[in-house]
Formats: sequence, C-alpha cells, structure tokens
Amino acid sequence: MRRRRQEAAHAEADLAQEEAMLTAALGRELESDTPADRAAARASTLARVEYTYGTPRTAADLTHIIRAWRDRIPGASSLWPAVDAHSDHVRGDPSADAVIVEYGDYQCSECAEAHALYGRVQGWLDDGRLCAAFRHFPLVDAHPFALRAAQAAEAAAAQGRFWEMNDELMHYTVATDDDHQEHVLLKGPHDDGQLEQVAGRAGLDLERFRADIDSPVALKHILEDFRNGLASGVNGTPTFYVNGHRADVGGVDELYAQIAGLVVT
Repeated sequence: MRRRRQEAAHAEADLAQEEAMLTAALGRELESDTPADRAAARASTLARVEYTYGTPRTAADLTHIIRAWRDRIPGASSLWPAVDAHSDHVRGDPSADAVIVEYGDYQCSECAEAHALYGRVQGWLDDGRLCAAFRHFPLVDAHPFALRAAQAAEAAAAQGRFWEMNDELMHYTVATDDDHQEHVLLKGPHDDGQLEQVAGRAGLDLERFRADIDSPVALKHILEDFRNGLASGVNGTPTFYVNGHRADVGGVDELYAQIAGLVVT
C-alpha cells in the first residue's frame, strides 16, 4: 500500500512538473484570462527579451532583440496599448465597434498581399463602422531595408500623408513559376533613390522628406511600435488584432469574415 502511495505521489509530481514546463514553454493567454493575467503575460514577454538585450533605443538594437524574439513563443496575445488616434496611424473612426490593428513590415510580401484587405473594407472605414491602425514591426534580420522604409513612412506622416505612402510601399505583383505556382513579388523600394520616387508618387515635398526621414522622432515612433508589438505577442508579419485580440487566421478571407461579423448588422 505504501509503495503504491509513493508511486502515485511520484506520478502526481511528474505530472505537475510536466504541466509547469508546458505552461512555461507556451506562456500564452487564454480566453478565460483576466485583464491582470493578460498584463502579466505581456510583462513576462517583455522581461525575457529586455533582461537580455534591454529596451530598444537605437536601430542597432533591433537585430539582437529580433533574434531573442524568434527563439520564444510570444507569451501574450492581446493588444497593448489600445489604439490612440493621437499616437497611432489610423483611418476610420477610432470609436467604431470594430477596430483592427496591423503590425507590418514594408519588405514582407505577405504584408503586401494582406494589404488587399483595406480595399474590401473601405466602405466600412468611410461610414465609421470600422477603424484600422498600422504599427511598425520591421524584421531587419530578414529584411534589411524594412527599417528604412518604415522611416520613410514616418517622414510621410510628418506631412500628413502616411496612408498614401503606406499604400505605395505595399504595391506588389503576382508571378507564376515553372511549376505553375503563384508568388507575390513586392515592388517596394530597395534604396534611398527608389524611396524618393515612391515619396514623389505619394505627393510628398521631397526636400522636406529628405530632412524628416532621419528624424529621431521617426525612429522613436518605430521602436515604440516594435516594443509594443513584443508586449502584444506579435508572432510574425503581418499580425492583425481585432478588437484587442490577435486574429490567428489563415488568410485575408478569414480575417475579412471575422471583421464582417462585427460590422455587418
């Protein structure tokens, strides 16, 4: 009898240890979590990265932090902070019943493909039923020019033309290879000269654009978006949040259906 109790105790201890390891490995939020639980998950996600690499303050910090981020399953899945029309790039009414936030990268072909969503929801943006916000998450280890493109978008924002520049940067074509597979080819710029051409198409004053692209204010905004993305559990680009929760969907059609369920009455 004593032996069986010992075996049961050991089994229970092993199970508890396994559950603890699984929880630590996943570290993700559940639908039943309270706001305090979600805040704790966000804090844990940031703490793991910042303990090793610190808070991102310069462009050089991004590469090291991204490497740490790639080694961990994000612990959070709820948006932080909430959308703010004074600090975020938004279109539509921020008080709308449906609010979507995209964390994106201007050299990410999947981001360019997902950009087609905005054409489908334009009517809801225009009539105030939907708000859309964009936040920067440049994956500089995979996309060396992504940060520079984000700086260009911020330079456009200084002239009140963020969305015009954003739309220009997300242009793409679809090519078919020898195996009849379709591939999205991003048509975005890859040097400063091409960036200026895009800025011209977006209607920017190019002299001011050249001055603003290296503004410390622009870089600070990008780094803050990136840090907030870490805290929100961004797990790649594009990552979308619908009404504060990460939308783990299989593509634009699923995302559109989720949004439609909130705005169509």
